[in-house]
Amino acid sequence: MHSTHSVVFQNTTHHPFLISLKPNSFSPSIPLLTQLPYSLNLLQSRILNTPNQPPINPPPNSAISSPKTPKFPNPLSQIRCLIKFKYKANLTNNNMKILPALNPKCPVCHSPAKKMGLRKCKQRTTQRYLCKPCNHSFTAQPPLQKSKTYPLKTILNAISAYNLGQSLRKITNQNKESIPSSTLHNWIRNINLPMNRLRNKIKNTPKHEIIIKNQFIHHKQPFLFQYHSLKLDFAKKFPALVEYLKNINSLLPKGIFNSSQRISRVKPEEVEINTLPKQNYAVELSKLAASITKDNKQRHNIIENFMLINDTATIAAEIPIYLKAEETKLNQNLTGHIDILQLRFHKLYILDYKPEPINKEQTINQLKLYRKALSKRAQIPEYKFKLAFFNDKGYYEIN
Repeated sequence: MHSTHSVVFQNTTHHPFLISLKPNSFSPSIPLLTQLPYSLNLLQSRILNTPNQPPINPPPNSAISSPKTPKFPNPLSQIRCLIKFKYKANLTNNNMKILPALNPKCPVCHSPAKKMGLRKCKQRTTQRYLCKPCNHSFTAQPPLQKSKTYPLKTILNAISAYNLGQSLRKITNQNKESIPSSTLHNWIRNINLPMNRLRNKIKNTPKHEIIIKNQFIHHKQPFLFQYHSLKLDFAKKFPALVEYLKNINSLLPKGIFNSSQRISRVKPEEVEINTLPKQNYAVELSKLAASITKDNKQRHNIIENFMLINDTATIAAEIPIYLKAEETKLNQNLTGHIDILQLRFHKLYILDYKPEPINKEQTINQLKLYRKALSKRAQIPEYKFKLAFFNDKGYYEIN
């Protein structure tokens, strides 16, 4: 399988482009960067309908010199020469596909907008956009970020610290941005997270005793298991579950995660897809996480941490669970990690964060195995569990 390299050109007369190149489409004896201007010439002629110069065939054993070709210390830096562009193009021999950049649409006329400089605020810098059809300029920001001086990440971190029992004065003194206490109070009052109702019970508890963390290396990947010690008191009706979460280190069989199949990779059975979309606070938290970062792995961690601290129903995150070989039809050990465990109305909710696109059959099968595994470990009947998956688009319960 050939790898594809992305290389960027900057042209002063036309728009810049990104081209994805396969190594076998070029002469191996000539440095890659010296051959790019000839591909750019072909690319511009196809996109912009400009006259194409006759192709020049370079000698097989010599490099072509160009006055505009920058010098790089090693071949790896040739592939990392990244600049801003307007179009993306995949060029493989003579086949080419143009992908337009994804700029936001105008909120007034819904036409594609274009970048129009940066707006510098006191604590952050935002990208401005201009819609040429209606001449409307705007900034594509989440609703919570609008009219706010500080970055969204700073706002959410300050609210989380407040819901962990810290006072407004302490948060102000610890923060590098020197946020006024009146500003913090306005954020807390406007966002009105449900954890505010329980804050009086935890403000006298040390921070390290509220969120109990345990780092695991399972399937050669790090997993941070966490549970909220004070919210775990609400689960007294499930003593075996409380015992499992508090003593998970000693209850996990040694080496089972190294000699097992991941539940998320089990081939799904043919199941009837019956999901019910519902309104849930997890969707709003996913939107906040999506506003902070575009990386799915980072979103995953942000959502888990934020829900565990600021949501009254979330009691634990990244819970390691397992099924022994004799407990499955596959006759092999199965292991996995439950993203979020909630306790609502005397029922346990197993939630899984799934960014788009979603394979519903795989997701339903995965959640059902999670339910079976936690039912075995916590000695709770399966009918007392509810299953759901969510992202920033919606929340779906499985019937």
